Amino acid sequence: MTKKSQHLKSFHGNKFDLNKAVIEVTTGGVDKTIKTKEIPDPVCLIHYSFDRVEKSPCHFVYHSKEGHEHERLEVIGSLKMKPVAVYTTLLSSIDLDQRKKIRVTKLQGRDFYYDEDGKFNYIYMDPSACENTFDINTKYSYTKDKDTRLVSEKPHEMELGPGQYHIYQSVLLYAFVLEGIFRQDAIPLGFPTGKHGNVTYGFKALYRDDVFALAHNEKLYDPVHSTNLIQHLMGPAFSKWGH
Repeated sequence: MTKKSQHLKSFHGNKFDLNKAVIEVTTGGVDKTIKTKEIPDPVCLIHYSFDRVEKSPCHFVYHSKEGHEHERLEVIGSLKMKPVAVYTTLLSSIDLDQRKKIRVTKLQGRDFYYDEDGKFNYIYMDPSACENTFDINTKYSYTKDKDTRLVSEKPHEMELGPGQYHIYQSVLLYAFVLEGIFRQDAIPLGFPTGKHGNVTYGFKALYRDDVFALAHNEKLYDPVHSTNLIQHLMGPAFSKWGH
């Protein structure tokens, strides 16, 4: 029997110190950090060079409707991009009194999105070059615009023994270098950005095809919010990934 999970503490109040986030360059290293350590980390950084892949195609769309006036802007180009971090997000918590197969809902698509005051904007970055080059990738096939712009739900089965568990899905955070028209202040960018020196970076997060369970433990860390992670990457951790 699967018991209701409301009584389980999904968030333990254990804040992870981002200064202690380790750097990984392989999928095996990521798995060890976020899954199999005694107390797994909710995030790890990735150190790859922007120069390992050619610029990736991108498509930016901004659409605003105010009264009867419509404003639409599209920019098509190419930008340098690479994965810079993996973080985990909590899907659900369960309590089982016997071994059984369970079904959870995993996600595919973007993790965060901006849509404010009737304005619709997004950027599609084709991750295929990075996915085919770097060992750490999404494990999905993001080949179409809608794949990274929308979020879809997919069933996922896993077998667990008796006990209390938290079910997580990992997310891959991409950074890209904003150049040309993308750097102009007049462009209402619909994604998080940060500036370091004369270079402006944008960020986009994509869910990975990577769902896993951690046994309930009061010492488990809370998930790291993407906003806090990006602020950390553009601040004290910049030297660990930003070249």
